[in-house]
Amino acid sequence: AIRAKYWEKVNKGQLEPGSDATDVLLTSVNVGFDHVETGLRDFDHIEAWITHRKPAKPDPNNTPACDRLARTRLQMICTFLEAHEEAQCTTTKNFGHTGMVESKEENMVIHESDTECAKAIHHLMDIHLSVLEEYKTSTVIRLFTNSLLHRVESLVEKGILAEKEEELFHHMFSHK
Repeated sequence: AIRAKYWEKVNKGQLEPGSDATDVLLTSVNVGFDHVETGLRDFDHIEAWITHRKPAKPDPNNTPACDRLARTRLQMICTFLEAHEEAQCTTTKNFGHTGMVESKEENMVIHESDTECAKAIHHLMDIHLSVLEEYKTSTVIRLFTNSLLHRVESLVEKGILAEKEEELFHHMFSHK
């Protein structure tokens, strides 16, 4: 489901074929499959690229290299989060008919995806506000909020947060 989402974005022209973002995202799926016995770890490959990639030489449009690199990072992270969000919905539908987590395997897959998304959100926080403003702000906010809501639900399921605290959290996000 993740790879299909990346290819869908390429086919729609939202990811440029052969670009760093496309290559890193597609390779992350392969790397994830290579290490499936240790759990879902597809963000590790993306994180390594984000962490170790340094700005390249300036482009002819005079866009500072650090801005181009930040845009590429943002595109990768948002695409990663969107793909995982969709894959989690698909996983729930594939494992059961109720739309709820019904099995230990499904819960494990969703939890691992949530963990990978939390790492991605951490890197999203490092991207300069001026670059975030250029991107579809509503997309970034939705991805960030959904990730937080999934995290809170997971903490309630594990007994770390009380349902009352979950209600308070939902209340904070439903009011301005």
